[in-house]
Amino acid sequence: MAASFALYAFGMLALLGLVALVRPIRWLGIRNRREALLVLVVGYGGASHLLHATALASYVTTPATRLDGFAPIYQFSEAVSIPVHAPSERVYRAVFEVTADDVPFYRTLVWLRAIKVRAEARAR
Repeated sequence: MAASFALYAFGMLALLGLVALVRPIRWLGIRNRREALLVLVVGYGGASHLLHATALASYVTTPATRLDGFAPIYQFSEAVSIPVHAPSERVYRAVFEVTADDVPFYRTLVWLRAIKVRAEARAR
């Protein structure tokens, strides 16, 4: 999370330096184009360093799924949760009552998936 914040901060700094190259932003303390170039270089350099930093690897010790067997080493994982303030029966019923029309872009996503399935079938 801190790395993401730093990346966005350095990116904004680089963008600010680029804008200040065109017209120095005196109220931010960038009085001339030389200072603007320094802001641009620091922002670009910081963002570039963060983007090129090696991500630490995690290893699957006991494969639980086919994906774990296929890719036992990974660099990124994410867990997302959303608190739902409703009884479990109501949530369970809502899961089964949802239709394709209720999901934005559902038909587009299914159409894109069908293109891949057709291409794979032709390749066999």
